Amino acid sequence: MKYLDPVIRHRGLLISAGVFLLFGIWAVYLSPWSARAMEARLQAAAESALERVGEQGWASVEMRGQRAVLSGTAPSDEAQARAVRAVRQAHWAGGTIAGGVTRVVVETPQPAGEADQTTGANGAAQEAI
Repeated sequence: MKYLDPVIRHRGLLISAGVFLLFGIWAVYLSPWSARAMEARLQAAAESALERVGEQGWASVEMRGQRAVLSGTAPSDEAQARAVRAVRQAHWAGGTIAGGVTRVVVETPQPAGEADQTTGANGAAQEAI
């Protein structure tokens, strides 16, 4: 049993490493702060925001991480702007690290010759690349 002596001697270190590993797995995949949980929270908040401003009839939103993709045929430019603003402000704008919607990508049918627009966290329109 001499080959088990180092294991027995360092069992506290091995137990600590195992607990640290289990905590890491929990934090990344199962905790309320995991990427999946945050995406689900943002999805629910964005859908609720569309309902609050009355744009849920034509607009649908899909979260891809912290980026919201808004789709549907808007009845007017004002309705589209209301929907974009509501989704962008749906959850706390904490940015990439702290959570919140970081970008709204608009994938709605537009007249020929116009580029798709995205809005960043500050609300400035940008061309989608």
